[in-house]
This record gives sequence, structure tokens and C-alpha cells, in this order.
Amino acid sequence: MKNIFKSIMILALVPVMTGCFDEAGSEIAFPGDVSQVELNAASAASGDFTYLRENIGAELDAGFVVTLTSTANTGGVEVTFELDASSTATEGDQFNLNGTTVTIPAGEFTAPLPITVNPDNIEAGERWTIVVNLTGATGAELSPNFSTATHTVQISCPPNIGIGNYVTATAGIPDPDGCATGFAYSGEAVTVTYDAGTETYTVSDADIGYFSGDYTAAADFVNICDRLTITPNSGAPYGIGFTGSGIFIPGGGANGTGQIVFQCYYDATYAGAGATETVAYDAAADVNFDY
Repeated sequence: MKNIFKSIMILALVPVMTGCFDEAGSEIAFPGDVSQVELNAASAASGDFTYLRENIGAELDAGFVVTLTSTANTGGVEVTFELDASSTATEGDQFNLNGTTVTIPAGEFTAPLPITVNPDNIEAGERWTIVVNLTGATGAELSPNFSTATHTVQISCPPNIGIGNYVTATAGIPDPDGCATGFAYSGEAVTVTYDAGTETYTVSDADIGYFSGDYTAAADFVNICDRLTITPNSGAPYGIGFTGSGIFIPGGGANGTGQIVFQCYYDATYAGAGATETVAYDAAADVNFDY
């Protein structure tokens, strides 16, 4: 009897339960079925973007992409966004904002934000941030976790220092950092080589330091958009090492093929408290730029 009673109760509940699900015009929406829009970079492992600076006035895409997380997009989705006040880059200088609305077309699931970067207005070593917030979407909801993204923009430049023969110079040397021309011996032949694996240049004799006239001491350096940095591994005899920075002047030097200028500090152990000096290297007429 108990089993018969249970069967009667279950059959009596069936019309009630099916009525809840099959009511005309109604549809059950589960959380996973809700379309959301998000910024790709918000969930990316790295937000660093490096742009090649070629000094041709180019505007390059900033890389912000909005994505629709849905299995269908039949009517298109309009997304609005704004720049966050925490951005360190300046609109109209390091980057351009070409609107604050973007549409993900019907049948598509991504669209780039209309933001471009101006590499020519970014100097070597500078890192600027562009922070974007999604503010609204028509036809979808904003992702609660991925609606803000930060891009850090910086520049690189193609290697433009010729490799081969150079000669040290003491006349007509620009002074990048206000230090005096020191122990450079004018007319000394040196060579400059390049390691593509480490993107490092080497000058065979830096001609820097207290014993620069007596001993040869090579120096490694890197070039970022004509701004040079001598790497810490460089050194001179007797532990009198040197570090420093400098500039590269395209078309400079006696032959018009470029000039390397170092402003260097050396630890003059045998000469007192140390000093700074400037040394320059003029490229030969036949240096190689194809490497």
C-alpha cells in the first residue's frame, strides 16, 4: 500500500513540475550562459609591449583587445571604455585615444580598442603605462574580474652601429654628461664587434682608465636607440674597472659613418678618488651595417 501511495504522489507532482519549466515564453538562464565581455590583457601573464622606434611618425596598435565570452553573437555587442587616471603615459604624446566605443560585430568575438602608441615620442629606457577600464556593454555584461587592463609600453630600435674598424678621437667630441675628455689617445685603432645572441657590442680597447695608455681593456656595451651602456662585465687591468654610458651619433665622426661616445667613470685606485672622462671612436668608411 505504501508503494502505491508513493506512486500516486509522484504522478500528481509531474504536471506541477513540468508546468514550471514549460511555461510559454519563459527560458531558464544559467550563470554559464550569460555573455560577458573582458579585456584580454587583464588575464595575460605579461602586460609589457615593446615597439620598434624608426622615427617615421608611425602610430602602432596598442594591443588592447576586448573579447566576448559567448557561444553566439547574433546581433553584435557595443562596448564602452575609459582611460584610468593611474595611467602614466600622456594621451596625445606617448599614445592616442581614437574613441571610447568599440563594436564586436555579429558573428565575431573580439575587437581591438582604438588606441595607438607613438614610438617616436618614447625615449630609450622609458616605460609608460596605459590603463583601461571597461565601463559598459550593450548585449552583454562586463566581466567582474577582467574589466581593467594595464599595458606597459617601451621602445627598441634596430641595431645601427657599424661593426669593423674605428679610431679613437679627441677633437670634436660632444659631451653627453658634462665630464672632461681624459686619457683617450687620438688615432688609436680599435675594432667593434657584435654578438647577436646577447645583442652586445664589444670595442677591442676602450681606452678608458688610469692605465689606458699602457694596457688593452675591451669593453662590452649595449645600444638602445642610440643610448649606450657599458655592461658591468667590462674591466681594466689591476682591478681598476670602469662603467659608464654614452651615445651613438649616426652619420657622425670624421668619415660620416658614425661616432661612439662614452662618458665613463673609472675607479682610479692609483690616482686618488677616481674621475670621469669622455672618449670617442670614429667609424671607418668601410664599417659593416649588414649584420
